[in-house]
Amino acid sequence: MKQSAPTIAISDDVLTCIGRLSPRAGTQVSNFIKKFREDPQSPGLNYERIANASDSRFRSVRINRDLRGIVLKPDGGNIHLLLWVDSHDEAYAWAVRSKARVHPDTGALQVYSTMSRKAQTPSTEATPETPALFRNYSDRKLCRLGVPADLLPTVRSIRSEAELWNCKDNLPGDAMDSLELLEAGFQYDEVVRDLEISGTGKGFKSNDFAGSLKTDHSKRKYWVVDNEDELQRMLDSPLEKWRVFLHPTQRSLVERDWNGPVRVLGGPGTGKTVAAMHRARWLARNWLRHDNERILFTTYTTNLAADIESSLKSFCDSPTLQRI
Repeated sequence: MKQSAPTIAISDDVLTCIGRLSPRAGTQVSNFIKKFREDPQSPGLNYERIANASDSRFRSVRINRDLRGIVLKPDGGNIHLLLWVDSHDEAYAWAVRSKARVHPDTGALQVYSTMSRKAQTPSTEATPETPALFRNYSDRKLCRLGVPADLLPTVRSIRSEAELWNCKDNLPGDAMDSLELLEAGFQYDEVVRDLEISGTGKGFKSNDFAGSLKTDHSKRKYWVVDNEDELQRMLDSPLEKWRVFLHPTQRSLVERDWNGPVRVLGGPGTGKTVAAMHRARWLARNWLRHDNERILFTTYTTNLAADIESSLKSFCDSPTLQRI
């Protein structure tokens, strides 16, 4: 039986890593990613097991003499996930302290660190008598919001906003979003609604990475590479992650068939323009049926229209752009 083509996914953390490198090293990483996409099991990638890695599925791959990538290769299926890029020692240290799990309730692919000493440092705002921030929420409710079960004790120990922020680098992004809203005073049901959290008890399997990558919460952080041109555009400007990764609330606006006009409200910096640009691209690709049909994207100043047009050029192919 012919084996299916491999599914290659890249974490947004990899783009952040590329942005920290020198231009020459960044080019080497980009070339590696293209080679990785062509054949993720090529012997030339120098797969190595990592001693003491927290996940036995983590592998190190060689990018150059110093740089290493960390790849997750699930036990089943032809899926490969590039999670991290760093110097040899730092990449290995990341693999030792990091975990990869499919959350059983949300289906999100979560990669997170075991809690560091910094994250557990008490805040000067709190005293031993200060009540825990999330004392009124059961374990079940916190898990539904994306908190991993093994981090529940840490979340329950948080007693102030400062302590919550100390945990930011150790909690999965989707869980952190939920906890921030709770801390800010939002009601539990509001958080579930506003973050587009689906019903309880879906029972995602811990090894269902293929299913996880299809969820909106995973799409926020992991991009399945299926287009060479889009990959190149992404690697050319790795810090402009908005072109690939959308928050679930943005994606729910972008990829939906609305019945009539829609008004989207939000303060400055909440991603309205980004969602509108992705909406225009999605409509041009999926909704138009005839060659002479176009999407009209209008805004209130000529300069802003020019900025939006330039941004659209950075993540739309030519046929799509010609229809907007």
